[in-house]
Amino acid sequence: VLTDPRGVPYTWKNLGGKLNPDSVTWEEFVEADPMNPKSGILAEVIEIVHRMDAKGHMVLMIDPTSGRYVGKVYYDRPAITSGLSWLPFAGAAALGLFIVMGYLGIRSIIVGERRAIWVGMAKETAHQLGTPLSSLMGWLQHLKESCADERTRKIVREMEQDVLRLSKISSRFGKVGSQPRLDLQDVVEIVRDAIEYQRRRLPSLGRDVQIKEHFGNLPKTLANADLLEWAVENLIKNAIDAIDKERGLIEVRTAHIPGEHKITIEVEDNGRGIDPKVASRIFEPGYSTRRGGWGLGLPLARRIIEEYHHGRLRLVRSSPGRGSLFMIELPVAEGRS
Repeated sequence: VLTDPRGVPYTWKNLGGKLNPDSVTWEEFVEADPMNPKSGILAEVIEIVHRMDAKGHMVLMIDPTSGRYVGKVYYDRPAITSGLSWLPFAGAAALGLFIVMGYLGIRSIIVGERRAIWVGMAKETAHQLGTPLSSLMGWLQHLKESCADERTRKIVREMEQDVLRLSKISSRFGKVGSQPRLDLQDVVEIVRDAIEYQRRRLPSLGRDVQIKEHFGNLPKTLANADLLEWAVENLIKNAIDAIDKERGLIEVRTAHIPGEHKITIEVEDNGRGIDPKVASRIFEPGYSTRRGGWGLGLPLARRIIEEYHHGRLRLVRSSPGRGSLFMIELPVAEGRS
């Protein structure tokens, strides 16, 4: 915008199609007051000049021959230029978003493939165990009917218990990867069965470990008894494996939190604990802090609790040399809180 010495615009460019300098008459130009303009095109241009002046976008025009002040030139960047100034930031943001989405997509594919392999192995294991287990049950029945002395019958009964246990394990593997049926269950009974199973195994492990239980009055919850018992067994076994002292202590507690409509199962040990640097990885399939460990117990327990029972499994606290505390949270069945 070019103004005369009075500050009245007399020509301009790129202010918009409707602000045409040819539409301003000579009389309007002569009578214009830049400090108190009348309405019209010239008034709009003067308002634009004031905004440019406030930004300091102005150059004085001096006649090089006489040195006389002849007016001012006002300028500003076009709106498109202001928009383009943000383009590098928008491009960087888009690139960052693309990288993040790509990373998340690849990670999702990898996790999905691992899960598919895991589920496939579990189902194949259940399938492969099915036939020999059925055969073993048949042979055991034959032995029960044919053996005469009490000692042999006792051995057969013990073998039958072991085969039934194998059958139960096979059934559990078969449920991995499919949606199991959930029924109203007494969680205390399920937890007690898991404790008793691990307690019976302690002598064969050569560990001096005491398992204490503290059961509260719990409402029933929707659960699959086999899978929930398996998850609790895995937590207790994990606690037993973590014991590195001469005398170990594992405490299993259940509680009801009415205000939050949930029940909790806690498994706490006084074992070696978990290094904070690797605590975030303990639920990753295949990761184990124990030499020779498969790293499947905790991931399997979390899958059972969170995907099948809509609950939560988390490490509440752990200190190296002082032990760990894991907690299962399960929703109370509707109308049972």
